[in-house]
Amino acid sequence: MSRLAAALAAALILPGAAASGASGTVAGGAAAGAVVFRSDPVEAPARSASPPAALRLAIRQGVVQPRVSAAPMGAMLKLRLDDGESAEIAGYLGLSDRVFRKTFVQAGDAFDYLLTKPGVVVFENEWRPLERSWLYVTPHAEAAVADAAGRYELSGLSPGFHRVTAWSPEKGMREARVEVREGGRTIFDFDFSR
Repeated sequence: MSRLAAALAAALILPGAAASGASGTVAGGAAAGAVVFRSDPVEAPARSASPPAALRLAIRQGVVQPRVSAAPMGAMLKLRLDDGESAEIAGYLGLSDRVFRKTFVQAGDAFDYLLTKPGVVVFENEWRPLERSWLYVTPHAEAAVADAAGRYELSGLSPGFHRVTAWSPEKGMREARVEVREGGRTIFDFDFSR
């Protein structure tokens, strides 16, 4: 298998789905609610690769839920109004580049958006702009949101060294180079204390 084919195969493994005997796991601690993801350089995707699973987010009480989420590039974002509280949701790549704006009026109103660029998408209800939610569009499928205790796990990583990034809306970003052993579990904690 060529290096490009091996890299593409590793990039298409979904979190939690380990390849047969050729993958490992990185787990540890980060800030609660931080998005942790493989951030190795992106190579051209294979044309025949199936798209990542859709990310379904709910709008409740005028706010996109959950407050922090993650999805890989190429995934379809599916927003849906769950309650009857109207909202005008805008998505901004960073803080200023608006990528969509949609008004939701009745429960069940929905909107789909293809995630084509990596980075932070900020969701804002234009009628209540101080209540925000965040979606980190990751360059690869291996990603997780740390739980309330700050624990995360990335599965399906190919053996070798990988760049792993943790991002928190409140605490910023940390990066590390982590070695993954075939079939093994590497423990790595991100330090957000500084």
